[in-house]
Amino acid sequence: MKDKKLVIKIIIGVFLTIYFLLVILLCSFILKENKYGISESNNKSYIIINKNNENDKYKKGSLVVVEKRNINNIKVGDEVFTYKSDEKNKIYVSISKVESISLDTNPKYYVLEGDTGNYKSNSLIGTQIKTISSLGSIITFFTNKIVFLIFIIIPPIIFIMYEVYYILKYLDIGITKELEVEENKEEKEIKELEEELNDNKDEN
Repeated sequence: MKDKKLVIKIIIGVFLTIYFLLVILLCSFILKENKYGISESNNKSYIIINKNNENDKYKKGSLVVVEKRNINNIKVGDEVFTYKSDEKNKIYVSISKVESISLDTNPKYYVLEGDTGNYKSNSLIGTQIKTISSLGSIITFFTNKIVFLIFIIIPPIIFIMYEVYYILKYLDIGITKELEVEENKEEKEIKELEEELNDNKDEN
């Protein structure tokens, strides 16, 4: 029986650890998003590959860690992640190789392979340093508003409410016991007084 309880406690402990790590990851990811919806931290960007930029190297649902690069430090042929805008002026992340770089102009700019546009340094995100398969899909799923509410917001609220209820119940039990002790004390004092009066009456 004790072994069974221990196993259950271990399982619950592992589950809660994973849950809280997931909560921390998601909250950090959301709170550090820039104006383009890309999470940034310590000179790195965390990009989720989607149908707009997936290729043979980067599969949809992967999370790519991209390190910020200065235009002075990139070379022709480097694979870079950049911000681009579509026909509706919606910003998205593009993955391309650098075709040419102009460092002598002001502002400096670079040209991507298969692209006729010139891009300024502020559109350069950086280069890939690590790719984690499927983690992007997990983050995308849990950052959905409804899913986030059900799995991330509601459980802690229920837990807090339960703890408050338990504390109030404990305090109520404590107060009730104190009242019972006071009542018993008063009853005892009254009984002793009655007995004393009866003794005095018998003596008279």
